[in-house]
Amino acid sequence: MEKKNGFSSGLGFILATAGGAVGLGNLWSFPYKTSQNNGGTFVNFANLMDLKLVKKLI
Repeated sequence: MEKKNGFSSGLGFILATAGGAVGLGNLWSFPYKTSQNNGGTFVNFANLMDLKLVKKLI
């Protein structure tokens, strides 16, 4: 049987999953928190620059 790439232990999988969840939570809450504190202009500018960068890379 062929060896598959993956986590060598269940603990590694749990830690990676928890880290991903925390990262997604921060990514999701950042625009909300900045817009609540009058930072919506910054978020819009950052998103515009991100879109320009992605368009340039494609």
